[in-house]
Amino acid sequence: LSVGRALACDLVVTEPFVSRRHATVAVARGLVEFTDHSSTGSYVVAGDGREYELCRRTMVLSGEGAISLGEPSGGHGVATLHFVVEARGRG
Repeated sequence: LSVGRALACDLVVTEPFVSRRHATVAVARGLVEFTDHSSTGSYVVAGDGREYELCRRTMVLSGEGAISLGEPSGGHGVATLHFVVEARGRG
């Protein structure tokens, strides 16, 4: 799943601090990976409230939380994606 300002992205976000191809979300080896491709960064807030800054890096997502694109969470007009990662049983 590609995220950014470009119309070719799967999820188009038109906020000014969002890059044309800001980030991707992918499942690899059974894990959900968020990769920031931007120059402005992304901020992942985990379910426990801790915030992680990513700039051109990958983070494995688990549980639930939020991702702010281009600016830290809590700012006015910040593009924020909420996520829930659920484990699926095999069989």
